[in-house]
Amino acid sequence: MNPASIILAPEVLEEGHLPEVLVAREAQIEDARFCLALATNNWKPIHVWLHGRPGLGKTTVTRHLLNQLGNAGIKSVHVNCGERKSFYSVLDFIVAELRILKGSQRGSSYKLDILKDHAEKKPIVVALDEIHLMPIAERTDMLHALAPMGKLGLVCISPSRGTITSLEESTYSRLSPKLIEFARYSVDDVFKILWLRAQHAIAENAWSEDLLKMIAERAEGDARIAIQTLKRAAMLADRENDCIKPRHVETAFGRVKDLKRSYELKGMGEHHRLAYQIVSEKREVMTPELLDEYLRRCKVSGMRPVSRRSLGNYLKDISRKGWVKELPSGKQSGAHLYRIVD
Repeated sequence: MNPASIILAPEVLEEGHLPEVLVAREAQIEDARFCLALATNNWKPIHVWLHGRPGLGKTTVTRHLLNQLGNAGIKSVHVNCGERKSFYSVLDFIVAELRILKGSQRGSSYKLDILKDHAEKKPIVVALDEIHLMPIAERTDMLHALAPMGKLGLVCISPSRGTITSLEESTYSRLSPKLIEFARYSVDDVFKILWLRAQHAIAENAWSEDLLKMIAERAEGDARIAIQTLKRAAMLADRENDCIKPRHVETAFGRVKDLKRSYELKGMGEHHRLAYQIVSEKREVMTPELLDEYLRRCKVSGMRPVSRRSLGNYLKDISRKGWVKELPSGKQSGAHLYRIVD
């Protein structure tokens, strides 16, 4: 790092940084803590499901709570289900993190038995982040196996209630989670989050509260987008040996747009994501071809397809965001041409 750099602590601007103060999340922390703290009495925790669009602090709150449990002697594992999309991949990760394997046995059934045995004796908390990104069949098998297990408590994290309402009745009954909603941050909340980061990460004379307010107003309640914009603006200013100015913020926000789209896509339902993925890969596609490909991929992944009308509504949602153009087709009545917008 440049010895005269305005960025004093770059790690504070990283996505994985865990701040000491969690702004506007006291109620969510208390609700989740009440459910998970049962583990400190050697009881099974109440399962928790955190939901809310990306950038609202769900993962940060979870890490904060797992740290507190760790300080109380409770073991926990944080799994990213967007990276580990099968039940057995998640199981492998859990037993590896807990270090509970014995002998040379490595089969999945053996690992499941070992985890069950461990959970009967000691409380464990497993956070399943981005659980909505797992195929439905894998997600169902995983929740069926883990939810009733001994003193094991689950923290499921998804961007919407849609993932919860799509659960089979038997799966939801086994889980019976405490639902905790993460509402959108206000502009003032985002400003406070940025102010706390800037205080620790950037030289005092290199930023102003007006610039932080400018970012907060642009972020639309998404703390992750706000922090990434501040980080990139600071990097641009640092490269020019300058303090952060409005032009740096404007440029940074433009560069964060692609990141914003990826975050928003993660926050949408799996059918939204699949429809967008098909259009994105084909660049442009007519309704009949899109529908055929959608049904094929649903069959391969084990997803239950939605109706043609519902799929059309999902495509309209994506079109309203400016990611896809929906154009009438003169060739077929009622058909549309969908074209990706870069």
